[in-house]
Amino acid sequence: FFYHMYGSHMGSLSVQAYINETGWSTLWSTTGNKGTDWLDAAVVLPASTTQVRLNGRTGSDYESDMALDDVSFSQFAPPSPLPPSPPSPPSPPQLPSPPSPPPPSPPLLPGMVQLGCDFEVDTCA
Repeated sequence: FFYHMYGSHMGSLSVQAYINETGWSTLWSTTGNKGTDWLDAAVVLPASTTQVRLNGRTGSDYESDMALDDVSFSQFAPPSPLPPSPPSPPSPPQLPSPPSPPPPSPPLLPGMVQLGCDFEVDTCA
């Protein structure tokens, strides 16, 4: 997800997970003024999580603006180990290559769907 926390009296933002055996647990949090940029965060949820909540607590006056965007939840299959590769012969020097595109997301587990919320386009409905 992306978050924005701007203002001299900013409060806090946290992500909590509920696990039946232990109750609510804070997995990620931040406090204070983060400036005018949007920042990104990723939180790994324990496999036994049954509920998630995002808590935003504003500061004491109007100078505490907070927002979230592009919230998504995904359950990915664990990566399979790569087989060992034989040593490769030395290669001649090369010119720098252009940056490669980001790797694709890992595959979803069977029966799972990826839910994305981009509030400019939809509202997770």
